Amino acid sequence: MNKRKILNMTICIAMLLVSVSGCKDPKPQIRMAGIPWPGYEPLYTAQSRGYFDKNIRLLEYPSASEVLRAYKNSNLEAAALTLDEVIFLHSEGYTGKIILVLDVSNGSDVLLGQPGLKSPSDIKGKKIGVEYTALGAFMLARFLETNHMKVEDIQIVPVELDSHEKYFLERRVDALITFDPVKTRLVQSGANIIFDSSQIPGEIMDVLLIREDIYEKYPETVKNIKEGWYKSLEYIQNDFSAAAKEMNPRLKLSEIELKSVFDVLPLADREQNKKMFKGDSPPIRKAIEKIYQVMKNNKIIKNEITIDRMY
Repeated sequence: MNKRKILNMTICIAMLLVSVSGCKDPKPQIRMAGIPWPGYEPLYTAQSRGYFDKNIRLLEYPSASEVLRAYKNSNLEAAALTLDEVIFLHSEGYTGKIILVLDVSNGSDVLLGQPGLKSPSDIKGKKIGVEYTALGAFMLARFLETNHMKVEDIQIVPVELDSHEKYFLERRVDALITFDPVKTRLVQSGANIIFDSSQIPGEIMDVLLIREDIYEKYPETVKNIKEGWYKSLEYIQNDFSAAAKEMNPRLKLSEIELKSVFDVLPLADREQNKKMFKGDSPPIRKAIEKIYQVMKNNKIIKNEITIDRMY
């Protein structure tokens, strides 16, 4: 074979390789975010231990308001949010698919009162601090509804998550709607639990939302995120002491404190997720319908949503 033929063959092979590689659909860059909340920690553990593909970048925002804003502005492809926050986004036209249930709060979300304030009746006329995102508004609405009170019976003070402890400890509010890890630290400082999510079972649920285009075009990426979550849960269960040390820098909670937190915040594993999405009218749909109705009744949202688009 002469040199010209060899050269032509080499060029053809090179062009073929370029053509084939060019046809591959590259993995998308996934920016995913949450806030300092124990229920989201397995995501951060999954990232630190290399369970996610390298195209997935996990961010942390100081408040849910900022996560919602980033998702609306297309600065995130995925977000860890409460189910009511997802409903809120859909009502505003910012859609996405729920691919995982992360946890169901059974006492980790609370209304705390200053020392001396112990019952709902003690809250009348008082200043209640709340991050008035969907979750804050939802918790406040359910507290008032459950205790036969009206918005006019209290004074609302807007407080973002990163200022919760400061406002409460400086007594700038009489009561505060918050959640762990802030809840645990403030209770240790003398705060009283007046109302918590165990009184509205199944209504405070955290989920992972991903943009519809990513969900439809990149099923392998969706699968990798889900498997990373499950693998992280297995690691946490098998070596909780080591996992607790990894969580401490973000949550500032000891191993014992974290165990107490997870007692009222069960994390959703593979089997629980299968159950949540199984059937023609799965539990996730029923949860959406229930919370959606509460939000409509309390005028937290104004627009209709299409539930079938949510999962």
